[in-house]
Amino acid sequence: DMFDAFAGSRRYTAPNPPFGATLSYYLRTSSASDPNIQILDVLGNVVAEMRGSRNEGINFVQWDLMARDTSGRRALANAGTYLVKLTAGEITETTTLKVIDWQR
Repeated sequence: DMFDAFAGSRRYTAPNPPFGATLSYYLRTSSASDPNIQILDVLGNVVAEMRGSRNEGINFVQWDLMARDTSGRRALANAGTYLVKLTAGEITETTTLKVIDWQR
């Protein structure tokens, strides 16, 4: 077989992707402070908050899908549509994020 020379002697392994939602954003120039990313439910309640990188270019943050309820307890976010709000200095941008319930 012409591919035998490329077979190798070890199995390929790689880490699993991180759990949750990977959020990406682009900054044209560096921000004076770390951007604030908020995840809001349909009622406008902030269920998660994280800080991003202030570096210019494409940046990534990971939301672990843990949501804070009104009493402050954290649990896995329910399926549904959430609002993602990024604030970097004077600029605020929003988009939606859909969490889908899946069965194993």
